[in-house]
Amino acid sequence: MRVSWVTHDSTQTVFRGGKIKSPSLIYQYHSTRSGDVLKGYLSEYKGYVQSDGYIGYNVLEINGRIILVGCFAHCRRKFIEVQNTGSEGINLYLN
Repeated sequence: MRVSWVTHDSTQTVFRGGKIKSPSLIYQYHSTRSGDVLKGYLSEYKGYVQSDGYIGYNVLEINGRIILVGCFAHCRRKFIEVQNTGSEGINLYLN
């Protein structure tokens, strides 16, 4: 028996909102990571959008109603990448 898998790039977006004690979650699957997909879904939203800093999401900030914020896990990863370059100066700030 031969099994073959079809693979392709895709992304899942999770929207979280509502009350703190009973938040609502919406999961969306997209075949593309384009910011235009989210721009359509968030067309009437005003507030913060937390993401991994993907440059395609910059289109969300155009109207001034959405403020993009990053996440500490991705920020930390960039500091670790710099630390792993062997630069002595950055170690003063990280240790």
